[in-house]
Amino acid sequence: MSSFNNSDATNVPSDRRQDDDGLAETIDALHTMAEVGVPEAMFNLGWHYENGVGVERNFAEAIQWYRQATEAGNPRATNRLGDCYYFGEGVERNFDEAFKLYLDAATSACCLGVRNAFEENDDLEPSSEEIIERWRQEIAFGGYSTAMFKVAACYFEGVGVERNYVEAANWFRRASLAGDHDATINLGVCYFEGKGVEQDKKTAIELWRRAAEAGVTRAMLNLAKIYCDGDGVAASWEEAVHWWRRAAEAGESMAMYNLGVCYGNGLGGEQNLEEAIRWYRRAAAEDVEEAKAALERLGEKL
Repeated sequence: MSSFNNSDATNVPSDRRQDDDGLAETIDALHTMAEVGVPEAMFNLGWHYENGVGVERNFAEAIQWYRQATEAGNPRATNRLGDCYYFGEGVERNFDEAFKLYLDAATSACCLGVRNAFEENDDLEPSSEEIIERWRQEIAFGGYSTAMFKVAACYFEGVGVERNYVEAANWFRRASLAGDHDATINLGVCYFEGKGVEQDKKTAIELWRRAAEAGVTRAMLNLAKIYCDGDGVAASWEEAVHWWRRAAEAGESMAMYNLGVCYGNGLGGEQNLEEAIRWYRRAAAEDVEEAKAALERLGEKL
């Protein structure tokens, strides 16, 4: 299960994509706002110092601003500070502290999303689907679902906190509701394996299909495998080939190889060695050793 793959640190907010000439003014303006207590300005300064954009790279300065923004209640800064502790960037690595910060960010984000949603929609009832959708938009807009995902992953893997599959599933569900596709896939894993929830492969497959239709290749690979194995669904080479093709067209190298195997052996359709070789070549170009070996067996040059 993949985790911790959507850190704020690598995402450049649109308001910071500008020419170098304007960066000095931006930094000055951020300092001015940060010094009068604007949390988002503190977070942005931390990002600039961490990445060396407009200023000399300085992890100590970045951590200082992330910490101030965290104390001022900015969930994005809290989430990023958690990343720093998790990966040991600018501070001594500390999984316990990382988990606490992720949990604070995720909890704050949930409360913030609900509060903002109600403030802008006075006539909505708590049970309204509209308020749920508004909450989702608030959380997704701020990027806070990443903190929820990380809390879930920590619980699932027992990193910084005692392993607890029930809590993991609960937080994957919250992050999924907020639009995090990785969380949707991992919630599917929980249902498929019966970890933290009653085993329900049908629900797992529905979750993976939802993520796959949104273009997430890992979900496509999961669907291809279960149709290949007949695990939770009736075995179907046609369906397996369908999902491997979609994943391959999206750049998944092992899906390219598997598609070559299917074409080469007439699985899910008629045998087509020309198509098999084409997909083997694409996989080999991505350094898939199995594809290189298949081409050698066919007497094809790489």
